[in-house]
Amino acid sequence: MSKTKTANHGKFSLFLFLLLVLVLYGFGIYSIYDLIIIKYPAEFDSILIVLGTIIPFLSQGIPYLLLALVIFFVLCLILGWIILQLMRHLATPVVLFMSFLIPGVMIWIGIIISLLAPIALVGYVVLIFGVLLLLFAIWNQRRLRRAGKFVEFAARLVLEEKALLIAPIIVALFTIFAGMIMGFSFLEIYDSWGVFTEGSVELSELGSFVGLFIEYIYLIVYFGLYYIIGGFIVSYAFDWYRKEDPSLKTAWNDVRQVLSPLLWFGIIRATLEMITRVLGRGARRSATTTGKRRNEQIFTVFLFLITSVIVSIIIGLYRFFTYFTLPAIVVKKKGVRDSIRDSAKIVWNNWLDLMVGETGFGLAMFFFNIINFVLWGATGAYVGYLVFSTVEGAFVIGIVAIIFSTIPMSIVTYPMGTAFKTFLYAYALDRESGFKHPSRLPAELKGEFSQVIVDLEKRGARRKIPQPSF
Repeated sequence: MSKTKTANHGKFSLFLFLLLVLVLYGFGIYSIYDLIIIKYPAEFDSILIVLGTIIPFLSQGIPYLLLALVIFFVLCLILGWIILQLMRHLATPVVLFMSFLIPGVMIWIGIIISLLAPIALVGYVVLIFGVLLLLFAIWNQRRLRRAGKFVEFAARLVLEEKALLIAPIIVALFTIFAGMIMGFSFLEIYDSWGVFTEGSVELSELGSFVGLFIEYIYLIVYFGLYYIIGGFIVSYAFDWYRKEDPSLKTAWNDVRQVLSPLLWFGIIRATLEMITRVLGRGARRSATTTGKRRNEQIFTVFLFLITSVIVSIIIGLYRFFTYFTLPAIVVKKKGVRDSIRDSAKIVWNNWLDLMVGETGFGLAMFFFNIINFVLWGATGAYVGYLVFSTVEGAFVIGIVAIIFSTIPMSIVTYPMGTAFKTFLYAYALDRESGFKHPSRLPAELKGEFSQVIVDLEKRGARRKIPQPSF
């Protein structure tokens, strides 16, 4: 895929991104130095003294902690492999099973509630909604089966290309380190520009501006890194789907060619996220501000809420129509504007496949998350009983294991989500080209699309969905 001709996207965005990284971490490091060395050295020394008295006691438990980490790591490998194998072989029947189970449960609950006179109307609503979902599942069995097959593809990809597991680890490490930097940065901002009013600390106008600016920079850096790593996953997934041999080298060649569009796409996402946060905070602050007349306060809150709803709808539509923008950038090597336009057209022509596909992926992840909790809980309880020989110990360790089970599951599902989106995008491209390119798509799913076209032609009902001008 890296052989695709690439437009010149310029280096300004990369320079801007690196500059913002320097500003973010530079301000964070300055905040740590200013707070610990300059402003509060005595308080920091006191913390060190307390830690000095605690660490000797904690050091006695270090061997047990290391043993626990080793056991956790081994369980991550074993149980993670089991979950991926289950996804690889059972995702399709699971998606179909869950698609019919949920409407069936809703219909059953609706019938029971409708028999209770005081709340019979609620039962009728649940019953009707369940019937509609059941009809939707029956009508879209092919699409749901295809979604399950793509989940199986994503699991196979992660099993065969284990380098993809590095991606979520990098994001997690960045989030932890950047979180520490942001914590010290905001402590510095509140210490420098905080104003005490009625027992609370409020930021001055300058402090609020600096805080928003630092937060905005953090979002730009985070989403920039997020889409760069996502670009690696897209490259791996698309090459694998096309029966090619993906590698870190080919993925880097693909991402290197589109660094600028990926970073600009991250800036757009960060800007939208920042607007949403600012409006949400404005509404909450207006609701809790004292000293205003009641009518004026109600009007301000109402204005913020209406604005937030409108902006949320706009952002929701933007995210829906830019669903395939990341794959479009990496696969077609276009700029952000062209990739957004390409994504919008594909979404417009395949919106039902997209909705059913995302529904299928969500149902599969929901089911396998439950299996993951059960596996970790049972394993943790067994280990707890071996160690403590009590039911209470087994129960506590089982609960702890369930809590920590979200970590390996997140590592596994992070690349799967991007890969699943890439498979949907590749399938949409194949539909446009008539499946002329090589792919790992099973013959029955390729033939299914051809059969649909034949059936429509026989009925004289074949039509082309008009494309809007994006």
